[in-house]
Amino acid sequence: MIDSKKRLMLTTSLDGDVIVAQVKPSQARNRGEYFVSDDFVRLNVEKGILTDITAEVNNGGKVFILTDDYKRDALSC
Repeated sequence: MIDSKKRLMLTTSLDGDVIVAQVKPSQARNRGEYFVSDDFVRLNVEKGILTDITAEVNNGGKVFILTDDYKRDALSC
């Protein structure tokens, strides 16, 4: 379940991967970043477009990655 006290931000990681991360409600939005809804994330996870990587990162909240980026990263290791 997604923490209702946090917002979901569509952005890119330092590696250039497309991610959606839970952030504090006061988080400023930078150029190219967008706040998205819980339904946006849920539907994209159900369709296989996003992958939940929360257990693999230490962000203090949920983190999802574009599945194609996740697969590419796994192949490059």
